[in-house]
Order: sequence, then structure tokens, then C-alpha cells
Amino acid sequence: MKLHISFLIVILLMLAPQAAVYADAAAIPDGSFNSRYYQHFISSSQHFIVNGADGFTSIKKEPGSSKSLMTIENGTIIFIERTCLYSGEYWGFTNIVEQNRIRAFGWVKMGSLLVIPDHSAFKAKYSGEFYNCFGTFSAAEGVDTMIVWPWPGSGIALQTVDISVNRPMLSYAYMDEEGREWGLIRNFNYITIDTWVCISDPMNPDIPAFNPDPAPKAWEPDTLHVDVGKYSNALSRFTLLLIITIVSALIAATVFLIKKARRK
Repeated sequence: MKLHISFLIVILLMLAPQAAVYADAAAIPDGSFNSRYYQHFISSSQHFIVNGADGFTSIKKEPGSSKSLMTIENGTIIFIERTCLYSGEYWGFTNIVEQNRIRAFGWVKMGSLLVIPDHSAFKAKYSGEFYNCFGTFSAAEGVDTMIVWPWPGSGIALQTVDISVNRPMLSYAYMDEEGREWGLIRNFNYITIDTWVCISDPMNPDIPAFNPDPAPKAWEPDTLHVDVGKYSNALSRFTLLLIITIVSALIAATVFLIKKARRK
């Protein structure tokens, strides 16, 4: 009997501090936010222009965090891989890439961004003029960077990419009215597919916007999102209640055994 009581007391001593700690951090579950809720993220794969109310937006380690990893000024173009809904607010996951290296990654509020339309409208209008261009982009000697565009004539230079070591794979090409040849990017480091490079003038960021529409606009979700913030809080409350219930049951059992032992 004494052995049973001692065993229960040891369990109580182990669980009680954990319950106290968990009560303070119930809203912040342990582990990686990305790994916990990955199944609820929605693929985006779109470019956006930063348009924060304060002249910038902030990258956070996870949605709802008060700590900023870095700020991005308005007018900067970023790529959003996935989106999620957290406590009623939409967030997007991004990698900030500089010189083919990831400088920072994390979550930004979607409300601080304007979505840049992809080449779907351009494709629908001009796909009949596309021709096969399968293979690696062969730049002229001395060309070690290229400008990436959402579609030919958009007037929006998405980013400058180092191609001194690796070259992008192309799928189709298009010739504009000025005789410039454009290639549709099929695969390349940190570059979304279905973007374009001007094969004839890959390093020029000032190619005139001869097909500028549609303009960037506020993002609206087209897929139902699960609010992982509410899910997280509900799970935390359930786990905390479970711990309290277990500890209470152990305390009651311990008191019962102690009283029973004293009667003997």
C-alpha cells in the first residue's frame, strides 16, 4: 500500500509543474507551426506587390506572432507559396531570395499585399502564337543575369535572377510585334513556373509595357480555408482540461489511499 501511495505522489510531482507551465502557454502549442498545420495550408504560387498601410509589411515566424523577422517596403515584389487562415486573418508564406539564396522566410498578412495576375489572360489570348522551345535557356556570352516577367509586355519586372551557374528550362516561346522573343520558364531555382524571360533582351528591366493589363489588385481567397487559429486554441483548451482532469483524479486517488492506509 505504501508503495502505491509513493508511486502516485511521484506522478503528481511530475505532472503538477507541467500543468502550471501549460496553463501559461496554452495558446502557444509546442513544435513548428508549419509542421502542425501544413495539411490546412492552401497552395498559392503567385507573385504579390507589398502594399502595407504603414509603407511596409512584416515577415513573422508564424501567423499571430508579435516578433518581426524583417520588414519589406511597399513596392517590393514577393512570391507567396501557400496561404492559411489564422484567427480570422489570412496569411501567406514567403521566401525572400537574394542572389539565389534564401535570406528570410516566414508569414506575412495577405491584407498588406496586392496580387499580380499570372499569365492566364495572356495565354488565353495569344496561345495560338506560342511555339515549342523545349530545352535550357541559352544566353549570349557575358549574360549572367536575367529578368523574370509574369507575361510578355506586362511592364512588371518580378525579379533579377543569377544564371551564371544554372540556366532555366523553357517550354514555349512567343515573338512580340517588335520582334523580341520570349521564353516560358518551365523550371528554375526559386522561380515559379509559368513566368517569362525575354530571350532577346534578358537583362533589360525597362522593356515597355505593351500588354500591361490586368493591374495588381487586392487578393481574395478562391478556396475554403480552415481557421487553424481557432483549431489551435480549441485543441489547447482540450489538452489543458485533460491535464487538469488527470491531476484531479490522481489527487483524489492519493487522498483515498492515504485515508485507507491510516485506518489500518
